[in-house]
Amino acid sequence: MYIDEKILGRYELTAIPYEKLEQVYVKVGKLYSEFLIKKEDGNEIRLQRMDKEEARKAIESIRDALNEIAVEPVSIERKKHLMSEE
Repeated sequence: MYIDEKILGRYELTAIPYEKLEQVYVKVGKLYSEFLIKKEDGNEIRLQRMDKEEARKAIESIRDALNEIAVEPVSIERKKHLMSEE
């Protein structure tokens, strides 16, 4: 998986093998989303103010890719709040 991060006005490309993912967290608000990827070594990649539809597509794509290599199916745990969804 490749992630584009914008740091100080520049983009940095980060590669993460699916096997090294510990947690993928998405919080979808009214306008924007927060996308967090936590690796096994404790490093985090945080993408703030991401388009909410793009965040939903990204989490579904990650789930589908993980299901291709996983022994057991990967599920998405959802929590709905009044103004957001996790």
